[in-house]
Amino acid sequence: MVVHISSRHIHQVKYPTPHHDASDAIKWLLDNAGTYGGDVGNIVIGGISSGANLAAYVVQQFSTSAATARHRKNRAVRIKGQVLMVPWLIQPNAFPYDQFVEKSRTSLVQCAGALGLSAERLKWLSSLLEAENIADPVINPALANDKILSSLPRTAIITAGGDPLRDDALLYSTRLEKVGVQTKVHVFPGMPHHFGVYQLPHPHIAYELRSASVFQSRIFESIEWALRDGVDEAGNAWIVEETA
Repeated sequence: MVVHISSRHIHQVKYPTPHHDASDAIKWLLDNAGTYGGDVGNIVIGGISSGANLAAYVVQQFSTSAATARHRKNRAVRIKGQVLMVPWLIQPNAFPYDQFVEKSRTSLVQCAGALGLSAERLKWLSSLLEAENIADPVINPALANDKILSSLPRTAIITAGGDPLRDDALLYSTRLEKVGVQTKVHVFPGMPHHFGVYQLPHPHIAYELRSASVFQSRIFESIEWALRDGVDEAGNAWIVEETA
């Protein structure tokens, strides 16, 4: 069973309403999925871009909160994995430049003028949250503490090399690995944030990127991977895709 969840957008409501929407939707799903034939023991949560921020938040909340622990106690509820695609996991004004070799090598600097999503546009989108604390872990899942991260299920991340959000994904993957979470990372070098939509037929594009179809394939592969049991003998995987 596939459930598509939509939250209210930040131009309609302010932080933390979208995150509460996502959390409420997941709690409803845990209560009602069985009615529709869903298997609450095999749940994968995923999201794209800002939706990945919501997905990462919900998975962290589920793994640590007392409310969802009650679900786990009373039912065979289990989030087996998460799949985060070109994820927005750190607000630009909270970005930890000190954790990188040089600020100039970070994606917020290297990809500042990127097609589709520039660093300037990202900062504008972040400002729409009107968050009093821009470093709040709720909107910065990649900056959550190690105790929270160590409780998370296996995680697949797909990121684009030409995306200002690239290092959100890579930092999160690295931190998850360090605390023992099974991870799988796919990197598409040079691709912009929204490259996955460049597939035909599409009402607003005139050409197709081969990488877009590969991106879609990696999503389905990652969902299958996230549903596996146990630990992969090969360990964590970082895969650099061929792009075209």
